Amino acid sequence: LRIAPPEAPVTGYMFGKGVYFADMFSKSANYCYAYNSGSRSGVLLLCE
Repeated sequence: LRIAPPEAPVTGYMFGKGVYFADMFSKSANYCYAYNSGSRSGVLLLCE
């Protein structure tokens, strides 16, 4: 993992930069793309 550069879109930093986990896929899916980038693609890692 790398820290995002300053020019990267800022979303989902409620507790600062880092890796976040959730117990529901839908909650994580809402944070896996940048809203202001115009792209609806993102990345989500699903772990058990």
